[in-house]
Amino acid sequence: MQLGLFFVPALQSRLERIPAWALVALCTAAGALGGVFAESSIVGAVLSCCVAVAAAVLWRLRTEYDRRRRRRELADVRRQLAWAIAVLEPLGEGLLALDRDGRPSYANQRFWQILGRSPQPAETIQMPVLLGTGPAESFQQALREALSGHEPRGGLEWKVQRGDGETVTVTCALRPIDSAGLRLGWLAVTRDVSLERSVESARRALARRLEFLFREMPLACILWDLDFRVSQWNSTAERVFGWSEEEAKGRAYEDLLALTPDDDFLHAWKHVHSGRGPRRSQCPHRTRDDKIVEFEWFHSALLNADGEIAGVASMGHDITRRLQLEQELAQSQKMEAVGALAGGIAHDFNNLLTVIQGNLSLTQMQLGPSHPASPCVADGVQAAERAAELTTQLLRFSRRSPCKLQPVQLGERLSEVVRLFRRGITKDLSIVSRIEPDLWLTAADAGQIAQVVMNLCVNARDAVAESSGRIEVEVHNRTLSGGERRRRNLTRGPDFVEIIVRDNGAGMDEKTRSRVFEPFFTTKPLGEGTGLGLATAYGIVQRHGGSIDVESVVGEGSTFTIFLPRYDPSRDSLEIAAGRILIVDPDSAALRAAASALSDAGFTPLTAETCKDGTEILADRSAQLSLAVLAIRLPDGNGRDLLAKARELRPDLPLIISSDRVFESWSGPGSGLLKRPLAPNEVVAAVKETLEGAPA
Repeated sequence: MQLGLFFVPALQSRLERIPAWALVALCTAAGALGGVFAESSIVGAVLSCCVAVAAAVLWRLRTEYDRRRRRRELADVRRQLAWAIAVLEPLGEGLLALDRDGRPSYANQRFWQILGRSPQPAETIQMPVLLGTGPAESFQQALREALSGHEPRGGLEWKVQRGDGETVTVTCALRPIDSAGLRLGWLAVTRDVSLERSVESARRALARRLEFLFREMPLACILWDLDFRVSQWNSTAERVFGWSEEEAKGRAYEDLLALTPDDDFLHAWKHVHSGRGPRRSQCPHRTRDDKIVEFEWFHSALLNADGEIAGVASMGHDITRRLQLEQELAQSQKMEAVGALAGGIAHDFNNLLTVIQGNLSLTQMQLGPSHPASPCVADGVQAAERAAELTTQLLRFSRRSPCKLQPVQLGERLSEVVRLFRRGITKDLSIVSRIEPDLWLTAADAGQIAQVVMNLCVNARDAVAESSGRIEVEVHNRTLSGGERRRRNLTRGPDFVEIIVRDNGAGMDEKTRSRVFEPFFTTKPLGEGTGLGLATAYGIVQRHGGSIDVESVVGEGSTFTIFLPRYDPSRDSLEIAAGRILIVDPDSAALRAAASALSDAGFTPLTAETCKDGTEILADRSAQLSLAVLAIRLPDGNGRDLLAKARELRPDLPLIISSDRVFESWSGPGSGLLKRPLAPNEVVAAVKETLEGAPA
């Protein structure tokens, strides 16, 4: 009967609603009632027994129900726990569950993978063994703080040695486990962040390198925002343009660098900004101190994470000096070409003038001063002499006249030039000379340097006013820095003798100033200037290893500055020593005569009549040659080939070329030129002059 009642669903649902205390009270009341009725009658006793039995049955039923219900709840909890474990096991984060007292109770598979160890029962986990002493102590400290009521810590990070010996970076965060307001335990969420830290470290290192490259690269680098304002400005831009990054940041291009409102830089920026790809530009810019620098730029777009243009990067370098060098190279090449032409013409013209001057002199002597034609002949002689002077200028300009370099102190010679110039002028000018008394020695041809200074003084005289003109001549010692020497194309140094000729005349505009050293360029009226004076001065100074330049302002005057290198005895060998001289010429008689003359002069001649023999002597290193005289026309080949071979075998050997005609294309170290047929005395003179002018 009891089992039947137990499995009646309706009764079960009602038993769930009867509290246990009610059943206890019912059984107690039934016992008391049975005692009362037991004394009064049999019926009462039976009734109380029935009540007691019913109460006992109900109690039994309720007890059995409670036991089965707890079993079902436990099964549900186990199913939920199995489900939770199934969910937690494959997670990418390591999980370590702790009970309320901080004892490990569960660890998922990822936790053991992170630590590189095999899974262990939760109750056997020892944190110092798993994490190491230091990280374990840090973890225990965080756990103690959490157990004492403090906010659980997150962001714990350690270096942990895995079971396989590898060291990894692990982060850990403590999270409380609560249910229905009760603290059930703690959950330690762990992650292996080794790769993230490695990537982050590499990213920071890359960012530092990029920042360093941006800041320290030799190119000026400017980053512009979409409004064409500076967002970043590197140290090279600071150095070139003069503004610091703080001063330049946020400023617009037109307020910072632009010379004109619409230039090539602006067009290039618009081109890149519109997404049409990178572009180059070349443009002049102003600096903070209002100087003008020529820049070559490369512009490219800056893209954001979405691939959209977020700005423009401009990288460039100062090409001002390069453009100047290109102009100087073009000028030098032009002067070299003109010089070669002028030298060739001058040599032939000199021969003609010799005949003209000789015949005019004979005619003048034969006619006598009383002859009616004598004034005409005198005019012809004077014109021939002037033509000879012009020829000499052409030869010096073409660097084919001998230049005898000697150690000399230029002070006395240039003082004499100033005195002669002062006596020769007719204008009421103020002439001031400041010549340092203890000038350094310089390797120079004093006569040619005096000619240069005199030419500059004459030009200054023509440029200044009649009564208020002022000419200054300064000569002093000067030590130049490496940058100044590079700017002036000086390869020697650092000590120089500086010569300055300054006037307060009309001055020159930039166009005139840029052409002032060009041959045949002159600003004087027709017939008053040949245009060779300054070109010749330029050639002389260049031949001395120096430099000459000019600064001029219209209405304020001009300043010519010459730098001549200081004489260095250890480097400059100007004395002629007897040495071996190679002569290659097809004329055996002339060859013997020239060799004899050289022997009498203290030299050791080596002779050859063919290209082959000359090449063999040049190739023989034991033949320590001091100079070679090479003919252009040879029976077994072209003398030009022999010349090229000589330059290849002995690039520093001074050479003299002998030819029946002008050899226009010849130039080189210690170069000289001889007319054939060879005259012995001319050969000796040419050898001495060439050795005097050859660099050490």
